[in-house]
Amino acid sequence: MEVTLKFVVPSHPRYLSLVRVAVGELASIHELRPEECRGIMLAVDEALANVIRHAYRGQFDGPIEVNCRAFHDRLEFVLLDQGTAPDPARLAPHALDAVALSGRGTHIIRSIMDEVSYDRVPSGNQLRLTKRLPTTGRNELMNTAVRNAKGVVIVDVHGHIDLGTSPALRKTMLESLKDGNRLAANLAEVKYIDSSGIASLLEVLKESRNKGKKFVLFGLTPGVREVLQLTRLTGVFEIYESEDEVLHAAERK
Repeated sequence: MEVTLKFVVPSHPRYLSLVRVAVGELASIHELRPEECRGIMLAVDEALANVIRHAYRGQFDGPIEVNCRAFHDRLEFVLLDQGTAPDPARLAPHALDAVALSGRGTHIIRSIMDEVSYDRVPSGNQLRLTKRLPTTGRNELMNTAVRNAKGVVIVDVHGHIDLGTSPALRKTMLESLKDGNRLAANLAEVKYIDSSGIASLLEVLKESRNKGKKFVLFGLTPGVREVLQLTRLTGVFEIYESEDEVLHAAERK
């Protein structure tokens, strides 16, 4: 199924971060590596900056339409503006002058994206940036790794814990609970958690208590800690700042 996100924003730099976040997340959920996601964010950001600088001459009230589309084999980002048409020579590939003050944004865009095309259409200037997607899956929104450190089973969690990923996390945690008397969830690389993720952690906590075992959390990111505070669960879970604290606590008991 094709996915489309559409933004219409003023030509003001303050809105660049809004588009960057959306572009980065769209790339992330379509199995691109973190460095590729950052690259695509940079390319789209440079394209928007060029529109602000050159098409609208630094004016902050010109409309920019940004269409982000995800197909099965590629991501497309189409920018449309009604500003001054660009000089085609500026858009063409060219060697960089070591001390040139301009042209580097276009060079960055072409270096990152697989296809770059410009058209003058009836509604304005249209720039299309395309990034091909990998043919085989490489990443997921969330992944886990299980290891044992000084008798403590540690589950390292990376990515997003939400409605789609929480069942897999719950299964991994419950299976890992069978391997020892102390289980710790390392949440230092968790970018996002919602109520479904919290419910999974609560289920593991309940199961650990039923079996007379210990389940703790450590390495909470600000986002995870905020959700636990909002749900009034910071006093329910046993929470540590670091893995060292978890291991030291285990040694004392």
